[in-house]
Amino acid sequence: MVTAADRLRDAAGLAGCHARPPAAPDEIDGVMPAVVLEPAGVVDVAEALRWASSTRLSVVVRCAGSKDGWGRPPRDVDVLLRTTRLDRILAHEADDLTATVEAGARLHDVNRALATRGQFLPFDPPDAHLATIGGVLATNDAGPWRHRHGTSRDRLIGMTVVMPDGLVSSSGGRVVKNVAGYDLGRLMVGSHGSLAVIVSATFKLSPVPPDTRTLRIRANRPTDVSALLDQLRQRQCEPDAFEAHVAHGAADEVVVLVRYGSVTAAIDDACRETRACADLIGAATATASGDDADAWWRAHEAAGAHPDRVQLRLSWKPAAFAQATEFLTRVAGDIAFDWIGRVAVGSGVLSLGGDDVEAQARIIRALRTSDVFGHVVITRAAASLRRLVDVWAPTRGQLALWPALKAACDPHDTLGAGRGPL
Repeated sequence: MVTAADRLRDAAGLAGCHARPPAAPDEIDGVMPAVVLEPAGVVDVAEALRWASSTRLSVVVRCAGSKDGWGRPPRDVDVLLRTTRLDRILAHEADDLTATVEAGARLHDVNRALATRGQFLPFDPPDAHLATIGGVLATNDAGPWRHRHGTSRDRLIGMTVVMPDGLVSSSGGRVVKNVAGYDLGRLMVGSHGSLAVIVSATFKLSPVPPDTRTLRIRANRPTDVSALLDQLRQRQCEPDAFEAHVAHGAADEVVVLVRYGSVTAAIDDACRETRACADLIGAATATASGDDADAWWRAHEAAGAHPDRVQLRLSWKPAAFAQATEFLTRVAGDIAFDWIGRVAVGSGVLSLGGDDVEAQARIIRALRTSDVFGHVVITRAAASLRRLVDVWAPTRGQLALWPALKAACDPHDTLGAGRGPL
């Protein structure tokens, strides 16, 4: 029988990879890996995967671990591949508004460096202070910035990955207008480390806005939120973020946060138009900037991130926001919830309270079979709930496509240990 000590001894021969026994922080959903590898570069990642694939070992990729709650409970994990040493900004072409960054770099650190040239990556997933570039790409996670700037998939112009057999593959390039090769990178975005290991990526950047301001609007009804959004579009207002928060027991009131980032004169005009639109629906408004606005946004994120609640990532038809609110309120019954998200995009987070896993499972199944909600993915839940309902619940089309993608990219099932959707 091959032991963890045997795995560690074999891994110690990999040049460039720091191999060590696992420690408590390396545990993955209750499963401890046999060995932890920490590569320092793309060549090291390739060597580690060639070894793992040739010996039929299972590999899970992790960096900061801010998305550890996502996914099914893993099978036995032979190797935990930590990308913490892949943390460099490889290139920053400020004149072209592009940057190439390694997967283990923290988003916060990257944006602090880019800010010296007045630029940033407009990603703001939950726990953005912990999130790494690879984690944001692997989950395609996003926050309020998505309203204006899209997701990491939309900003991606190039990527280098290592396939499970150790083959290094690159697609795209370092310029915005690029048509070189297959768009392999976009396939990897959202694959949760099940197809390949992302080692670096090139993105389109955005200028840091010289001024920002946030309006908090208390709409009386969900239908008023859609009406407000329509009015802003008609007046050609272009907010950086348009977020709604629906809380259990207060479904007749929706709190909306609207953020503008631009030169001060343009923000003044946009805020004036937004207040006029809010007056048309009889909604109360308040305006903040600086630390006060930051506090509003932190409270908004926290509403969807209760640590003791089930957390879901879900999508809905943007035009059916009021219908989706009514449906959610009805199926939740007495179960407490907070629902936050991008109204115009139809994407957000739902946190469900209570300790009745049967009731929580019933709500999740109802959301998945409804006409107004689309993808409903469990991102945090107790093992008892995950035994009742699948974390991913792929659609009929995905059931046909995903196994084919997995077989083509990872025929020996090296990556993921069964955690991801693929």
